[in-house]
Amino acid sequence: MKPETFERLTAASRHGCKFHAEVLPLYNLARESGAKVIVELGTGHGCSTASLCAAAEDIGATVYSADLNPKSGDRLPDEMKERWFNSSSWDPSLPEKMGVTEVDFLFIDTSHKAPETASELALWLPLLKVGGWAVFHDTLICRDGVTVPIEQYIARHPEFDWQWQEQVGSHKFGLGLLRKLAK
Repeated sequence: MKPETFERLTAASRHGCKFHAEVLPLYNLARESGAKVIVELGTGHGCSTASLCAAAEDIGATVYSADLNPKSGDRLPDEMKERWFNSSSWDPSLPEKMGVTEVDFLFIDTSHKAPETASELALWLPLLKVGGWAVFHDTLICRDGVTVPIEQYIARHPEFDWQWQEQVGSHKFGLGLLRKLAK
């Protein structure tokens, strides 16, 4: 990791992010994915955005982000603001507004409510490239609102092989990893 990347990520940690539990794992996952297009749904305080932007810088990817809270955009670096959208993550026009037709790496940390999660999956997983990753925050503490809709989606879409796993370790909230594979 470059020293400037480490500094950027530790700066995010000083703003309330958990470095080893949140910032570093997401950075590593995005970086190792080799993604070109990264979409974040749920900007929040910008911790995940900092991780994804740092990984994107390392691998030459572009990050797009959306959040319902208009103040979430205020926390982003200037270079990210043109690719941030004050929108619901399940708005059917959001991918078009972003200019996104395919996604390599998708990170979702939004409402944690089953109907919204199901809508996000229906909108975004068809855009996930074969070999792409969808990463979900809070899969352990919000099973009914996050994990159950994911499992239901996988069951309804056998046209792809889905590789699903949850990382527990130091990430007590749960980080779910879903990879879309060809049959």
